[in-house]
Amino acid sequence: MVRQWVRGTGLRIAECDGRPVGASVIVGEPPAHVRPTVLRETYLLLLISDRDAAGHGIGSSLVSRAVSDARDNGSEVLRVDCWADAPDLVAWYERQGFVRSDTYTVDAPGGWNGQVFELKL
Repeated sequence: MVRQWVRGTGLRIAECDGRPVGASVIVGEPPAHVRPTVLRETYLLLLISDRDAAGHGIGSSLVSRAVSDARDNGSEVLRVDCWADAPDLVAWYERQGFVRSDTYTVDAPGGWNGQVFELKL
């Protein structure tokens, strides 16, 4: 999967003082566990940041870039999902302008609940 991301056009790396501190990947359709939308979408498939650099706006910067890229791609909505049982994470996405739109459950050993968000563009 990582090879696909590197070969594609949606991988972004955030750097601070020449070292990577975050990454994001956008794609044109949702992962299999998320119901598609009728809107033309970009999906923020991966968003990760270095916890040692927490509080420096890395995630917010990567979300802003994803919004810009999604608009450039002609998308009507940017969507993302996360673990629904992490209230701080859910609140963080809401502070970025996303609204809750759907939920899902991963039905596997150690399964978990997911929250889907969308940001209309």
